[in-house]
Amino acid sequence: MLRTANSPSNLPHFFCCFGYFLRKVIAVSEVIRIFATENHIKASHSMPEIARFYGIIIKMFFKPKEHDPAHIHALYNEFVGVFDIHTYEMTEGDMPLRAQQLVKEWLAVHKDELLKMWQTQHIVKLPPL
Repeated sequence: MLRTANSPSNLPHFFCCFGYFLRKVIAVSEVIRIFATENHIKASHSMPEIARFYGIIIKMFFKPKEHDPAHIHALYNEFVGVFDIHTYEMTEGDMPLRAQQLVKEWLAVHKDELLKMWQTQHIVKLPPL
């Protein structure tokens, strides 16, 4: 008897091969995710931490070519946001709305200290929200 791909005796073999393939795809995607996360963490460690509250980490980084207007970086789980110190608006990023609101509230309280840090490039820890 000729076996075709749809014959019942080949189905267990198909599912076994498909399961193996699926496990390999998931393993590769997990390695990519871990690599990306580790590289993001390494990059974010180069920025001094200014404050931490409600799972949000606030950092400031000074690099001559990319730093106008004055801004801070906010990290929340896998989300990031860049906030203008003058307007409190998120100019880049994908932070959830509630986290954005908390960062904006914190910015309003500490605007003067942040601008001073920006101008002097002397980082100090600030109190949380």
